[in-house]
Amino acid sequence: MYMRTFITITPLFLFACGSDLPDGWEAAEEIENITQSECEGDPYADEEEAENSGESLEASQITAEVDGTSLKLNYNEAVCRCEQAVEGVSLVEDSKISVLVQPENMNPSQVAKCDCMYDIEITIPQLTTGEYDLEFFQRRDNYGGEAEMVLVETLAIEIE
Repeated sequence: MYMRTFITITPLFLFACGSDLPDGWEAAEEIENITQSECEGDPYADEEEAENSGESLEASQITAEVDGTSLKLNYNEAVCRCEQAVEGVSLVEDSKISVLVQPENMNPSQVAKCDCMYDIEITIPQLTTGEYDLEFFQRRDNYGGEAEMVLVETLAIEIE
């Protein structure tokens, strides 16, 4: 008597957040080169200080550097839950690059009861020469309700 074993193989292009992407991001590719700094600081301390002094906090959070055909992005002081790992995906369509950073676990059963700031570095390799409009988005986890995608910043990028 022979026993048969059936193994379901998930295609390689599906990854951890594949089923947790927002509508319209189904064709997004995982960003393999992403690093996240240690959790630092109170993201709301400066807001309270600015509110009390009447100052504005408008400052660029995204910096970009072109290195050959690679695009290096730094997302400075990204606000996430304490001790929450993030991942990123990108969509490159014609002259538009869209980047989304979100928690690796979009549906946690428990979360830290604090937020802090991370610096997140991303590299998108092998872009075609040309001018691009970059849209950088962030999404929080779904704990407590469905997370909305938020536009962090837009930039014009030229790959030479």
